[in-house]
Amino acid sequence: LHDSVHSFPTRRSSDLSENTKKDASASLLKTDSILFNRITDYYEAHITEHIKVEHLCKEFGIGRSHLQRIFREQTGYGAIEYFCQMRISAAKRCIRENRMNLTDTAASLGYTSIYYFSKQFKKITGMSPSQYQKMVRSSKKDPLYEQREL
Repeated sequence: LHDSVHSFPTRRSSDLSENTKKDASASLLKTDSILFNRITDYYEAHITEHIKVEHLCKEFGIGRSHLQRIFREQTGYGAIEYFCQMRISAAKRCIRENRMNLTDTAASLGYTSIYYFSKQFKKITGMSPSQYQKMVRSSKKDPLYEQREL
């Protein structure tokens, strides 16, 4: 009886076939897509909160650059910019449904200042919340329907 040492071949990245590289890439894309969906679900559940990149990184166990890359690839926006888009989309829905006044709409989405809310709304939609509200009331439809809703 003799001792045999099992030697396992090591594979270098340069040895990987094109199919293996493609499979790895597809797997990464799927993983990023799943992660993106988990984060956007988190956004929806925390739409009224102030979210920071550092918190997202810690919550989902990813680095800042990875987080930003995922969002840029999936949406064209950064992670926080996308969250702001989601909040303003929610504000637009509230305004269209005429549920509450603009101050209450802002507060219901976690904005502590109506001025900051108005500034964000105008930055994203191109009009103030009150202008949007007037247009919705006068036309009974969304004047910004061509803009991508999140």
